[in-house]
Amino acid sequence: MSIWTPLTLTLSSLALVACAEGPTNQAQQETVQKAASNSTPIFLGPAYQKPGAPLELTHAIVKPVDVNETARIDLRVKTRTDATRATVMLTSQTGLSILGASTRTVTFDDGVAIFAVDVRSDVEGRHYLDVVAELDGIGARTMSVAVQVGEGGALNKVAPGTVVMDDDNQPIMVMEDGVTETINGVKQTTTSIDDE
Repeated sequence: MSIWTPLTLTLSSLALVACAEGPTNQAQQETVQKAASNSTPIFLGPAYQKPGAPLELTHAIVKPVDVNETARIDLRVKTRTDATRATVMLTSQTGLSILGASTRTVTFDDGVAIFAVDVRSDVEGRHYLDVVAELDGIGARTMSVAVQVGEGGALNKVAPGTVVMDDDNQPIMVMEDGVTETINGVKQTTTSIDDE
C-alpha cells in the first residue's frame, strides 16, 4: 500500500459526507412552510420537457376540492428562446369545467409566464386538466394536471371486462363473449365455456 492510498480514502470519505448533507434543513423547512401558507404557489412538480424543445411546463400543488367547488391551478410556462408569447390550450376529457377562456395567450417575463386556471366539476372523482403550450412555428409541450373532486378514483377508465375473484381468491378479468383483442401480438378471442 502506497502513501497515497490512505490520503485518497480520507479525501473520498470527506467528499461523500459533504455531498450527503444536500440542502440544509432550514431551506427545506422554509419551502414546506411557504407551500403550507398558500400565499404564493410553490412549483414542486416535475417539469415536462423533451430534449431540444424550447418549452417547459410545471404546475403547483393542486388541493382537493368538494363537488361544485372551484379549484385553482397555477401553471408556469418557461422558454429558452427569445419568444415573448405562447398559446396555451386547456381541455378536459373527464367533465372538468374550465372557468374562463380555454385558449389563452400568455406573455413571458424573462422567459417565464405564470398564470392561474380555475376549474370546477359536479362529478366526484379524479379529473384531469390537459394543457398544451405552443410557440408559433417552434414546437409545443403537453401535460395533464390531476384535480381531485370529492371522493373517488380516476374517471373515464375503460376496462375490457369485469374483475372477479377466482376459487383461489385471485383477481381475474371476465371478458364479454366473442371479444377479440391482441395481446403481445397474438390475436385472442374469448368464448363461453358451459359448465356441465
